[in-house]
Order: sequence, then C-alpha cells, then structure tokens
Amino acid sequence: MRARVFDSKGRLCGLCASVVHFRFPLLRTSTVFTLLALAACGGGGDGGGTAADEIGTLAYVNTTCRDDPAGFTLTQELRVQRGDAAPITVARFGPLGPLPAIGACTYFASFGAGSVRSPQIGAFQRLGVSPDGTGIVFEVSDDFNVFSQTFVPPEQEGIFVVRADGSGLRRLDRASRAAASTPNRIESNFVFSPNGRLVGFTDTGPGQPDGQDAAQIFTLDIETGQRTQVTHLPPAPVGGIEGTNFEDFVDDHTILFNTSANPDDGLNPDHIPALASIGADGNGKPTVLPYIALPNGALVPNFAITGARRSVGAFSVPGTPVNPGPAGDTIGEVFINDDTNVLQLTDFRRTDTSFSHPLLAVDGERVFFVASVDLGANPMQACQIFSVDALGGDYRQLTHITLRQLSHGGCAADQPADHCRIRFNRRSQDGRNGLLVFNSSCDPLATQVDGDQLFVMRPDGNGLRQLTNGRGVVRNVVDHSFEAELPGPWAYGPYRF
Repeated sequence: MRARVFDSKGRLCGLCASVVHFRFPLLRTSTVFTLLALAACGGGGDGGGTAADEIGTLAYVNTTCRDDPAGFTLTQELRVQRGDAAPITVARFGPLGPLPAIGACTYFASFGAGSVRSPQIGAFQRLGVSPDGTGIVFEVSDDFNVFSQTFVPPEQEGIFVVRADGSGLRRLDRASRAAASTPNRIESNFVFSPNGRLVGFTDTGPGQPDGQDAAQIFTLDIETGQRTQVTHLPPAPVGGIEGTNFEDFVDDHTILFNTSANPDDGLNPDHIPALASIGADGNGKPTVLPYIALPNGALVPNFAITGARRSVGAFSVPGTPVNPGPAGDTIGEVFINDDTNVLQLTDFRRTDTSFSHPLLAVDGERVFFVASVDLGANPMQACQIFSVDALGGDYRQLTHITLRQLSHGGCAADQPADHCRIRFNRRSQDGRNGLLVFNSSCDPLATQVDGDQLFVMRPDGNGLRQLTNGRGVVRNVVDHSFEAELPGPWAYGPYRF
C-alpha cells in the first residue's frame, strides 16, 4: 500500500520531501430532574508512570433504561471522572416511568452506542469539556424526544456550566431549538474555542434575506452567557446532512461549519454540502472553502484549518470497495493536507476505513484511525485502531480485538451479532500525555458485556484500560424484559488544537 499525494490541482505527485515534508504548530410528571452542585470528592508520550497514564477530565452521560410489560423506565446521570478518582454525578434525572413508550429502551440500545440515541430519548443533549479540562458545558432539553414524552420542567431546561470538580454549577442560557441527534445527524458535543471562552453549536435562527427560521451557527460566551448568532443562512435542503452544522473553531476568531444552504450571495446554488468559514463575532459573510479535484473526477474538500497546520479527514474515492455492506458501496480513505497538497494515507479500498473521524497526534507525527483491514494480525476483519506516519506508511495496529467469526460490517457494523465499533471524537487525545480515549462495543478486554464502554490507552496501543462499567444490553427471557446501561454522549479534556 503506497500513500498518494495530490496537489491543489488534483495532480498525482511523487513522494518527495519537498511535497510532503511540512510543519505545523501544534407525560408531564413531578420534578424528576436534579442538578447537583458538588464539592470535589475522591481521590504523543508512551506512558510508563502514574502521571503519564493519568486521565484528565472525562464527562459522559450514563443512561439506564428498561422495557417490560409495564412500560418504559429511564434514569440518566451526567458523570465526571478525573484521574484515578471515582466518577461523580453532577446532574441527573429519573427514575422516570413506567411510561407507555413501548420499545423505547430497545430503540435506544439497538445501535449499541449511547451517544447516538441518548439525546433522542433522554434529557441530556450537547456536552463539552474545556480545552484545559477544568470546565464542562452541557445542555438539558426533552423537546426532541422521539416518543413525545416530556419530563423536564421548563425552568430546568437550558445550557449549564459546571467546574470539573462538580462545583460552581450555573445556567448560561436557554437550550437550543435544534436537535443534537437525529437519524441524519449527530452533534452531541459543544465545541470550545482554543481559549476556552466560547462554545459553538447549531441552533435555529432567522436567515437572510426574508428572516425565515433555519439552522444557524451560534456561539455562547461561558463567562457572560452572551449568545451570538454567527450565520444568517436561508433554509437548506435536508440531505446527507441536515442543513447547517457546527464543525470546529479554526482559532479564537474563526469558525468552520458545513452547510448545504445557498447564502444570499449565491455561493452555493446547487446546495452541495460544503465546508465554510466565518468570523466568530458574527460579522462578515461565510466563505465556502474550495474543493480539490482528484483523478477520475472525485472531489475532496479542502479541509485544512490554517495555512501551515496539518489537518486530517476521511473522504470517499472512486472505485468498487472490497467489503460493501452497512457503510454502503463507497470507498473511504484517510487524507492529510497542509492547505496546498493532499496526501492520501490509506489505500485499503474498504467502505469503513475511519468510519470514525481520524485524529492527528498531538505531536503531529502520526494519524490515528479505525479500520477493519487485515494487515496480517486481523484475520476476522474486526474494527481496530491503527496509526500511520503523517507522511504515509509505517502502519501499526494498536488494538487486537478478536472475533469468533468474520465481521461483515467492520467499523460500520449494524447487526446485533456483529456489533463491534470503535469511535473517537474530535478531542479524543490528551494534550499532555497523548492518551487516547474512545468508545467501543468490541469488548477488547473480554468482559463479556454487550454494548459500548469507554476506554483509554497509550498512543502506542499499550496500557489499555476500561473507564466505564455499565451493564450493556441485557435480555431477560424469564420476565420478557429488556435492559440497557450505556455511556454517551461523552467529552474529554485537556486537549490541544
């Protein structure tokens, strides 16, 4: 497998230092929702000592639910874990029910991952950890419950901030009117600016030119609570993405987002999903980022953040995949670029390569991604974590998950017998010691639990530890009940931009 380099005109380049050697800087019920202001309680490196292996701040929603003949019951907790201390609960609601939402727990657990459907059945929506790991912002709303159940009093809905030790809880603003998770979109995390002052997210607001409500990009100042509508886009058609969605901060002053809307200056008349940037202060108009044409007519977005800074992404390329299945029949590969040239890091010809967003290591030397390729140590083609040199080559398989039978879905598995997925999020690597945090349903430590857990390991694949201990999915034959306890959404810090 040979990495391929494309220049800004889509021409295939040779692997030469002048091309690829670039540097970068780094049912209304009684009140069941409880917000808890708590005091602290409880007690690129390769690790080796306690400090090097110590995790930072992990925030996650723990959802426990049950379906039985009496109905649906639900409890959710927002938990924060720091270092080796036991997790503390900073907010919870429930127990709720039984409610006549037949099959709600089964629906929640059918994907095997709490991050996907937890916001659709519960109260916790978006969630984020500050870049230094000292603060958590979270959102509470039941407005998007797919079973039309209401259980959070209006005065307890909103966006909240709390310190990582559980103290200083305060309400910042109302909740967003845009769902954090739908069948076509998942935006379960708030995104912090590099200085930790702003969080970005998607909400509904008036667009130009006629003031019609549409999905827009917003920021919220966590010190003052000031909400700013950054974009003023017209409604966008619902396709592969739902209109407009927040992506990331380029820096403290610039935001990256994706949209299929056509701004009033006509930059996107065909409503093609595109990456765009705009000033975080809400002034000015969005700039649609250019696309780079690859050989055979395929397009790859120019997904660079800033000039000399490398960025990574997974995009489709032409051809017939060797493993068509749940992820479709499109080949996905991992790319890296420096705003001028695009380097293709993988050439596996598979549909599920980096079905989770790939990560650039904090030292910029390697890229982490998930794939089901067999490079000699993955005969059952299970979803595994790999790394590759940022200049291409030197593939390393970091996890060694074993399956009893050949996986048909790989990292896009969607069947109960083949639930083996691994997911990063955009802030999965500790900026101090390089530890990788991820969720997985693959049971890498053979605990025999069916469903997602959160894990951490060193960037070389050693020191794998399980951070959560939920029961997973439990089917009770005797009383015909179905139970699930799964983590997600989740967020982690400290991290580097």
